[in-house]
Amino acid sequence: MTLTFAEARHWDRIPVEISVTVLLKSDPCNVVHQAQTLDLSWSGARLRSCDMSLTHGQLLDLIMAKGETMMRRLARVVWVAKPEAGQPLEAGIKFLHPVAEV
Repeated sequence: MTLTFAEARHWDRIPVEISVTVLLKSDPCNVVHQAQTLDLSWSGARLRSCDMSLTHGQLLDLIMAKGETMMRRLARVVWVAKPEAGQPLEAGIKFLHPVAEV
């Protein structure tokens, strides 16, 4: 039996909106993109963005900021939802080095 991404997750995702600066590791020009988390867990997140396109397996450098708190993580794209015309892209990402439990 094949598990869905939601079933295969180790941690539950919590709905939270956080601004994210995204650098595509494959982009030699280091163009900065903006995104927003829709939900977040210890091991990954769901992102929404109007100004970038992503592909499965792509590596990302993420800088997330909420108030005075900032977190930087490397991540891999695990799924991409193809948006309708004029709609933002949504993608699931997995942190390469998950946040340690506190």
